[in-house]
Amino acid sequence: MGIARERPPGWALYFKGGWGSGTGWADHQVALLRRGRRRLALAILITWSPSHAYGNETLRGVAKRLLRGLGPRSQPR
Repeated sequence: MGIARERPPGWALYFKGGWGSGTGWADHQVALLRRGRRRLALAILITWSPSHAYGNETLRGVAKRLLRGLGPRSQPR
């Protein structure tokens, strides 16, 4: 799924997602990522997608852009 597939290496992920009965009308995911003492909360809400698959790919694309730069080179504080 969206955020889970884009989790940066070394970050623990706790998330919940939901959708409008597979209709594509609503797809959402909320996540907490932890690495050492660093914590990051993320919520992505999508409405009126043409399909559930489209909404899921949109979630993934948004998560990828938001989590960019949190890879192995970023140092925990």
